[in-house]
Amino acid sequence: MSAPASRTQSTSPAQRPFLDARRPTRADASANRAARTQALEALAASPVQATGLVEYDAGNRLLVVGDDPVLVERAVRAAGTRLQASALVILAADDAWRAPIAGVTTWYVTRADIDLQGWLGGFRLRLASQGDGEARFDQVLDLCATPLLGTELPPPGYLSADETDIEDRIETLTDLVGQFEKPKYFRYNADICAHGMKGATACTRCIDACPAGAVTSLVERVRVEPHLCQGGGACATACPTGAMTYSYPSVEDSLERVRRMLRAYHDAGGEAPLLLIHDNEGGADGAQAMLANDDEASSRLLPLAVEEVASLGLEAWLTALAYGASGVWLMDRPGIPRGSRAAIDEQLVLADDILGGMGYPSGVLAWVRADQAGRVGEFVSGTASQPISEPISEPSPEPIWAPATDQSTAPNGTPAPMPAIDPARHAAIGDKRQILFQAIDHLYAQSPNRDAPADTALDLPTGAPFGTTLVDKQACTLCMACVTVCPAKALQHGQDVPQLRFRESNCVQCGLCEQSCPERAISISPRLLLDTDARNAVRLLNEDAPFHCLSCGSAFATKSVIGRMEQRLAGHSMFSTSAARRRLQLCGDCRVADMMQAGEL
Repeated sequence: MSAPASRTQSTSPAQRPFLDARRPTRADASANRAARTQALEALAASPVQATGLVEYDAGNRLLVVGDDPVLVERAVRAAGTRLQASALVILAADDAWRAPIAGVTTWYVTRADIDLQGWLGGFRLRLASQGDGEARFDQVLDLCATPLLGTELPPPGYLSADETDIEDRIETLTDLVGQFEKPKYFRYNADICAHGMKGATACTRCIDACPAGAVTSLVERVRVEPHLCQGGGACATACPTGAMTYSYPSVEDSLERVRRMLRAYHDAGGEAPLLLIHDNEGGADGAQAMLANDDEASSRLLPLAVEEVASLGLEAWLTALAYGASGVWLMDRPGIPRGSRAAIDEQLVLADDILGGMGYPSGVLAWVRADQAGRVGEFVSGTASQPISEPISEPSPEPIWAPATDQSTAPNGTPAPMPAIDPARHAAIGDKRQILFQAIDHLYAQSPNRDAPADTALDLPTGAPFGTTLVDKQACTLCMACVTVCPAKALQHGQDVPQLRFRESNCVQCGLCEQSCPERAISISPRLLLDTDARNAVRLLNEDAPFHCLSCGSAFATKSVIGRMEQRLAGHSMFSTSAARRRLQLCGDCRVADMMQAGEL
């Protein structure tokens, strides 16, 4: 089944209204607040498993870099004796100014000469004009109008400054002398990574999403530098296979906390809980302001603090809905990296398509702005005349309740209600896709479209991590190159028989099979089978009769492969004799033996 006609075009996450579920009356607010107290106590009692630590050991070697020699010298003087400063002055190509800064090592170079990498306690500076040598530093103060390092989250120990805050930045860097540690936020399983295989590159989602530049390509897998990783979490959210996972807290730990919190809320008589996910930094104040509101909607908010909002994605949001949340809000604030926001927005659209395909209304998942905390009641009731869910970096004049489709609103124009479901009780255990499919299966079993035929499939946008694989049987030779590169074991061989099999629940639409097929016989198509058994079934994509060696009788190819070889080599000078043509029908060992007997080897 394709998406219903009213849902063929996805709305942007910014424009999507929040469609409230089972909306209580104001008289219920007191009971909901009491239930929230019980829920927050359950949340506080939920453990979080420890993770490894990343250590930094920083001395006082400071590199001051800038394109204004006056500011560079001012920063060097501000460092005094507390930091041992060196100066790197960037010149325009035709700039011949070379006045030294007294008492410090000074380089004068063009921007193209500079290679600066590293982190607190481990910065490495290489200058093309200085040969292969390198200088090491513990901290970097960048005074350039355009910073040398362009990542949205610069490395620990690297600060940018202008003429207004040089001294304050020096004070901050002075405090970064010593030994420090932080959690290791990620785990990486190269065995299921879809980045590349056999020289072909497919998925680059984690690299594209990382705002710190911590993820780099190693051709057939990726590498994460733990000293650069700052826990943004977008890599794990964007990863289609679960090769990259967030480890502090893990998704399993976060969802166990959500499960206990929602269960306690429901058990205490609370209604229509709204899960509010916010980060520990700028989002915490906005969350507290929302909780302090006196309106009925705010009484139902259940806050969940995470390191970064992007650390929880599609599998977490849908699992929260399966646990009984009537909606999931993501706290927006200034400073969320563009890559993180893009990863979230892509998954919000995907989630909306999946929920809509099941028959649920649009907008169950949404951004909310930290600076609009006082308008929660308007947001839920649909009375807001100005948006409070537009991304802060991209304000829009459109009203928040501009409906995505006619079916998304009730006759009076207010948001359509989300139907009540029986909350799931299962713990979120397993890999990323197992957790996600558990949530989808629970939601689909209670959805308006649950009685659809077993082969019902929801059309998804290109790039979605679910879908099918199509094979041109006339072109396919069953060489199994596609099976060799499939990172998720979606494509499988037939063991002792020449067959190509496919399990759709495993397919992440990475496209490695398309790239590796020598006959261009494979294509992929994004979709989601809603029926569990249909999704998990192993399907036969192609098969052929085996071809047995004329000499020893062993099966070594398929009949179509041998027939194609004979056809392509017909008329070739090396196969002009019947003996040479016969060798095409021999296995490798017997072919060599035949050539030796004929004295050709």
